[in-house]
Amino acid sequence: MISKERVRKAIEHAQTDRVPIDFSARQEVYEKLGGILGLKPGESVEQRLEVDLRGVGPAIKRSASPLCYADPTIKVENNVYFDIWGVGFRQNRTESGEYMDLCFNPLKKISGVKELDDHPWPAADMWDYSSLFDQANANR
Repeated sequence: MISKERVRKAIEHAQTDRVPIDFSARQEVYEKLGGILGLKPGESVEQRLEVDLRGVGPAIKRSASPLCYADPTIKVENNVYFDIWGVGFRQNRTESGEYMDLCFNPLKKISGVKELDDHPWPAADMWDYSSLFDQANANR
């Protein structure tokens, strides 16, 4: 069964040959895992792990922090960053690399539509959408 069929059947709650697999990680994890798996030139972690889903998304026009998917960000104290959505992340370092922990949800205490309307949402033109079609076709 090909990935597209497997995912479609799973969404429809139909029988599949196996559970669809999704995988996402920071770049250093991909690099380390690629070395551990002994990938051949041109082979990706997703191919080796038989991952069924691929990410497609617009590029941020201005990258400024470790939160490259949601820049620009504001760094405050103790390795805490707030992204353009108002979400707070704490950068943690370990011997095996670094990761970001969610530490603040700006919508947690919102109780009505008016408060949502007043939230400082980012503008759509902060992203470059020009590569979406090519990304989707490359992942068919």
